[in-house]
Amino acid sequence: MGKRTFKSYKKCSVPVYQIRKNEYPKDTGFYIPIAKISENGVFQIEPDKKEGMIFDKMYRFTDINFDLEDDEGKRRVLQVWMEILRGMKVAFKVMVAGTERSDEAIKKESQLNPFHEGVIYTLTNEALNEVIGKKRKLGNNRIDYQYYLVLSCVKQSMEEAVLFFNNLETSITPYFYQLESELISIDGVSRLRILHGIYRATEDERFPVTWEKLGREREYFRHLLAPLTMNIEKKQLRLDERYGCVLLAREYPEALPGGFLTKFVKGLGFPVIATMDFSPLSKSDTKEMLSRKLMNIEGSIDRQQQQNNQRGAFLTDPSWDKRQQKQEISDELENAHLNDEVYFYTSLLVYVEAGSQEALDSRVERVKQQAAMEDVELEVLRGQQVEAFQTMLPTAARLVPVLRPMKVSSITAFCPYHVAELNDRGKGAAFYGINQGSKTLIFANKKNLKNGNGFIYAPPGSGKSFFVKLEIVQVLNYTYDDVLVLDPANEYFDICEFYGGQVINFSNRTETHINPLWIPEDVYLDDTLREGFISDKGVFMQRLFPYIKKKSLEGNEATYIDRSVRRLYEEVFRSFDEQGITTEPTFLEYQRFLAEEPRGKAGDILDAFELYVSGSSNVFAHKSNVDINSRMVVFGIRDLGETLKKPSMMIITELMTTRLTYNKKNHKATRVYGDELHVVFDDPEFALAWEKLWKVARKDGGITTGITQNISDSIMSKQAKTMVANSDVIGILSLSKTDRQDLPEIIDLTDTEMQYVDAKHKGMGLMKFGNTKVIFDARIDPDNILYWLFTTDPKESRQKQKRMQELKELIARKEEEHRLKEEEELERMERNGEASIAKLREVL
Repeated sequence: MGKRTFKSYKKCSVPVYQIRKNEYPKDTGFYIPIAKISENGVFQIEPDKKEGMIFDKMYRFTDINFDLEDDEGKRRVLQVWMEILRGMKVAFKVMVAGTERSDEAIKKESQLNPFHEGVIYTLTNEALNEVIGKKRKLGNNRIDYQYYLVLSCVKQSMEEAVLFFNNLETSITPYFYQLESELISIDGVSRLRILHGIYRATEDERFPVTWEKLGREREYFRHLLAPLTMNIEKKQLRLDERYGCVLLAREYPEALPGGFLTKFVKGLGFPVIATMDFSPLSKSDTKEMLSRKLMNIEGSIDRQQQQNNQRGAFLTDPSWDKRQQKQEISDELENAHLNDEVYFYTSLLVYVEAGSQEALDSRVERVKQQAAMEDVELEVLRGQQVEAFQTMLPTAARLVPVLRPMKVSSITAFCPYHVAELNDRGKGAAFYGINQGSKTLIFANKKNLKNGNGFIYAPPGSGKSFFVKLEIVQVLNYTYDDVLVLDPANEYFDICEFYGGQVINFSNRTETHINPLWIPEDVYLDDTLREGFISDKGVFMQRLFPYIKKKSLEGNEATYIDRSVRRLYEEVFRSFDEQGITTEPTFLEYQRFLAEEPRGKAGDILDAFELYVSGSSNVFAHKSNVDINSRMVVFGIRDLGETLKKPSMMIITELMTTRLTYNKKNHKATRVYGDELHVVFDDPEFALAWEKLWKVARKDGGITTGITQNISDSIMSKQAKTMVANSDVIGILSLSKTDRQDLPEIIDLTDTEMQYVDAKHKGMGLMKFGNTKVIFDARIDPDNILYWLFTTDPKESRQKQKRMQELKELIARKEEEHRLKEEEELERMERNGEASIAKLREVL
């Protein structure tokens, strides 16, 4: 292979517009290296040519916790990254791009605004924003980092390029999955939006164009991207009012620490864009290149030996450096023959930008110093700034052919992974603290997961109730979802009462009644729902009766129970259809139908049922006297005796399942929280009922969260394991020694990650959200009202009582102020004759 072939690996792309030296184009859009665009994101980078044009496609990939991996884990990540690079048979770019946002924009993005009116929502919203504000100040949230991959190919048409990229994407995506990183294709408009953010970074408003709005203007997309002015100097650029400079890594060692690229970029404290340009060599060319290098060094050694001989130093060996170089190249050539070592021509470009000349000079110097710490020499590309800027962009354009060969094992130093982030700023996302690895805010939306169900593991005193209540408050404030809580320790009463929800505190002496045979209104009105409802109630009663009878059902008892349920509801629905009367059947009515079964065969279950109808355990034998349709309902069972506890658990589970199902009919989501869930897993029937609840939630758009002390609690049964498998959210605040042994059953953690689930402070731990793991700090200071609303620490009970009383008094004052303000406004409007009193009251 001739010398010209090796030059072809460094070959520049053909500019869309040929601009002569010392010539300034009429339009700054001439400097945008894109010829044609498509909706699916495939761009043509060169003008039409007979021999084919360069096309490219852009992807975003998500970060992973590379820094939290142990040595073995890091080696595994780098090995997979090498496999990704080896699989590339085309030129490509890897980018780490930092975008700076204003403090006002950050505050606006992280500011929470309640969906509901009222003093309580206003106060808790202020308290939540206070927590977020304090966390925001702990880290650098001004810079948003994104990771991009740009692939290229040479094809004759857009259609051929699209097919090529589809096939290549299919082949490399599994490698990203191995790393638990997601490779996301970027469409045409999104690519334009990213370019717009680079060319016009100071514009506050986002790129407002959709593909449909482009319409006939698609050929003029450059005008939407290009800066109004562009001044080109030898050592820098000026885009409108911004100063920019591109630096090239002229020298860097073969051995750099893994993850160097992202650590370098994020360690600067201001945004830069770092672009690695890769051009892979074929295996045969790799071997020929190394053979040539070996021949050159051998020739150099021979010349050095001849010089020594001429001086009479016949016994003097060639210099150590030359001999070392020969040995290294010989080893590389052998590795290329035996292990198919792959080489790339590479270049590293870094784009720095600032608002003034002084700031740019300072940043450029800082970038050089940061790189020099790892023996990477960066220098400003003199006289090639505009070409370097175009090469740095997230396109396949290459207008600076300064590349050097590197073997793939050395390129792993430019593996871009660092620390995984959870930063969903979309509507409905909840705040979960600050990322301990990056000091960025954590926002996530369970509804965006395939399965939003989850488990929280935390022993007493580790802050689990804080963590769960932080989410519940946000559900109440910023969604329209209902909240149901199974509360075996009566720890959620305060928050429920604070929000005006329904606390149902079961005990043997309670006057609170819940009717498990209650019929939702939707079932009365929709004939198609009745059969499924009756069937579900039959299964429920069959599961309930073993707890009533205190032993398993025998013979045809299940048949009698199910048949009595069916006859009871058929009579109720018949009465409604004929007379339009809704009746609420109770255990008393059900007892009547059960008594009509053959006495000798149904006698045992009928006698056992008597205790729950007219005996001392008749808590569920009456019509409901509490609002089980309240937006938040907490079921407390701490004070129940053993006789009622298990039947109560089954009845509560049934009510929750029914609420989930029929809330869906009203297009409303339901959040179910089960605290101390080991009480469920202790009993096979409870486990079956909650397994059903988990599945119903996923099907009906609800979200369930199980809270328990030990991992062993959720692996003790098949049902528990199934529930964990159907949960995309795992939160761990602390682990016991026993739990460490059981941990691999639910999640794999590295030794470094394990340090964060052995937290010494409450409210800190690790959360797995989908495929992303983050280490969080969700602590709340005692000077925040949420702290006293959430705490259940017995040592703080007296102070909590005092602070809650102060809070109630504050709410009362605020509500009175609001009432007086409304009355004053009403009087003012009446005096001015602006509307009738009736109309005014209606408006107010």
